[in-house]
Amino acid sequence: MASQIFLSNRDYVQEEGTAGSTITPGMLIQTSSDGDVDPHAVADGAALPAFAQEQCLNGSVSTDNYSSGDLVRYAVCRSGDKVSALLADGENASIGSLLTSDGAGALAVADAAVQAAATTGVEGNNNGITWTAVPVGAAGNQIVVNLIDPGGNSQSLSVTVTESNTVDVSLATDGGGAITSTPATIIPAVAGVAGAAALVVGTNTGASTGAAAVVAETAILTGGSDADSSGSAIAVANEALDNSSGGAVAAIEVTIL
Repeated sequence: MASQIFLSNRDYVQEEGTAGSTITPGMLIQTSSDGDVDPHAVADGAALPAFAQEQCLNGSVSTDNYSSGDLVRYAVCRSGDKVSALLADGENASIGSLLTSDGAGALAVADAAVQAAATTGVEGNNNGITWTAVPVGAAGNQIVVNLIDPGGNSQSLSVTVTESNTVDVSLATDGGGAITSTPATIIPAVAGVAGAAALVVGTNTGASTGAAAVVAETAILTGGSDADSSGSAIAVANEALDNSSGGAVAAIEVTIL
């Protein structure tokens, strides 16, 4: 634990309250109507940027925990203040990561946007294609990729966009009507049509070589989620810290938003 919690060069207005439970210096805290000081208890919830300070014991500074019933020193920070806060166990912060309450007095990395995706074909058959949405977040959900058997002989591969969110890939066939299009031909064909390329990017799935013919099927992209937009982030990480397997909270330098 850092020996100094508040790192900015300014005079903090110190507050005090009785610990309602164990409080660790650097912990994000909340106060109740009766003045008790407790760890901030709502994950991703709105929080006043108030952090517990070090203990002052007989004129010396200690980073030992406050016990329930102890008088807790804390300060409410201002935007731009630098604090040695606590990164929750299981979190991996990069420089610039937005941080929010983990619901137990530490900070967690705010959720990042996730792109929607879906797969056609089978990796082991060397015809697997992973389709990833270009629109970031939930906007990519429900994009559709149709691999279509044209039902005729000697057909050419073609790509069209319909209904603003659907990519139709009409597959090539040989003289007997068998599908001949492979991921190696489909992926660049989709990338070459502006409307389709604005919706999805195709890549070979895993170790698939992309050399085998695909089959007709439909993929609906799912799993896209937006970045944290609740406004609950209270700080930004000033350093990279991987605490994904730390087993306990870890000190991290942050700047208050």
